[in-house]
Amino acid sequence: MDWIKATLTSSQAKKYQGWDKKKGTYDPTSRVSFEYEQFVVVIQIKLKTNGDLKADFVTCYQADNSISKIRCSPLWSLNTCRAVLEGKKKGR
Repeated sequence: MDWIKATLTSSQAKKYQGWDKKKGTYDPTSRVSFEYEQFVVVIQIKLKTNGDLKADFVTCYQADNSISKIRCSPLWSLNTCRAVLEGKKKGR
């Protein structure tokens, strides 16, 4: 459990976009992070009504077999994530 907080708060953690299996594409609002070996933490970012960002914990796991795929994913960007979320909000 200590690894979850450490990974989420570390400025050194690697951050990648998550894969949306249903859409068959990367999702800039899904963040996959790892710092300690291959321990992965996945969060989903949402936009609150006041414009602040909120993160929901999705899962964490030891990515033995999938770590190479994760490392090939696009890097996660706060600016891209926010732009996508704000675009969805305007599109409602």
